[in-house]
Amino acid sequence: MIRHPTAFIQRSFARFLLMGHYGSLSRRLVISHRERALALAAALKQHMPYVSHTAVTGGSSLWMSGPDWLDCRQLAAAAKANRILIEPGDVYFLQDRQPLNFFRLSFSSIASDRINEGIRRLDVLAERQNPRTYRLA
Repeated sequence: MIRHPTAFIQRSFARFLLMGHYGSLSRRLVISHRERALALAAALKQHMPYVSHTAVTGGSSLWMSGPDWLDCRQLAAAAKANRILIEPGDVYFLQDRQPLNFFRLSFSSIASDRINEGIRRLDVLAERQNPRTYRLA
């Protein structure tokens, strides 16, 4: 679609709204996102208490602030190799030297019962960067 949706698409979407499907979908998403956000907050408290975040009050992701020793670019690469996706936050800073300890976690497409294990595995990867706890064998 170049400039605007076709009349057929507009009518279909209007019917979707009029029939109440959008409201129903929105209510289900609110419940689902709340459940996942609570699971994420509990998993972070248990496995990664050294990162800070604000409480989720809407949306489907959470910004994290890690300790100074955490390089989220390295963490994102290690996590991706372990089938965990995070978004490094350094690209969102305009300073000459962007902080590397910020990242974003999304929870909208992760089943609630899988969040705890994912955060546990992410913690293991992050702790490998911690100069106080990680020792080379």
